[in-house]
Amino acid sequence: METTTILGTGSIGTALGILLTRANWPLVGIWSRSHDRALTASLHLGCNAFPEPDEPVSQASLVLLTVSDQAVQSVFERIRPCLRPDSLVVHTSGSLGPEVLHTPLALAMHPLQSVPHPEAGVERLPGSVFTLQGSPEALERGLALVRAVGGRPLALGDLDRNRYHAAATLVCTSLVASFAVARDLWPHEGALEALLPLARGTLTNLAERGPEASLTGPAVRQDWTTVASHWQALTPDARDFYRAVIRTALHHTRQDDLARLEEVLRT
Repeated sequence: METTTILGTGSIGTALGILLTRANWPLVGIWSRSHDRALTASLHLGCNAFPEPDEPVSQASLVLLTVSDQAVQSVFERIRPCLRPDSLVVHTSGSLGPEVLHTPLALAMHPLQSVPHPEAGVERLPGSVFTLQGSPEALERGLALVRAVGGRPLALGDLDRNRYHAAATLVCTSLVASFAVARDLWPHEGALEALLPLARGTLTNLAERGPEASLTGPAVRQDWTTVASHWQALTPDARDFYRAVIRTALHHTRQDDLARLEEVLRT
């Protein structure tokens, strides 16, 4: 366990702080650009909230930056003069690597989870994958941090971080976007309540069978009459989304039918 300060008391920072506190991890203090927000978080964490980051950073062997992607570098430069020689600096941005922190002991640690508020983070982060990138020493120390909050560490090595983060973004964004389009098409109120069980069943299929075996729908079944009827019912914006989704599904299952799909969609 390392003496730790958390800079940033949003959903991720507060949730990680609560989980670390439960693991008896020593927190020397927290800081946020909103001191009122830091004071509120400190009530859950049992540590001091500081109006400036310098003091808790100077006392910590591990500095956890849970600020926005855009603020990571500016906050790091602000605290850089206060860092101890042995301090490990960790940020939780999914789109940035460790190189944005200009210190040998830098770690990019991204929890692969959606955390809209701290309570959700406390529930969801244990058992979730945390990707890690950094030097061997930074990785070793980061592993202890991830395990303390119950996460599943995954070292990315030299893999392309942009591809990893794009994949994660697609999963979340496409799912929510699908529901937004479907809600607008739904002929009655209660679209989400009606469609969520379908989505949960599909996710279960995905977990048990994988993507290709879980794909379904009229285009996959070559039911072109139904595809044509869907097309006539769609708004222009929904048509763009529908075409992209169905083309992607066929690309992974029945590539020979892509030309047939475009023929149907021209009618």
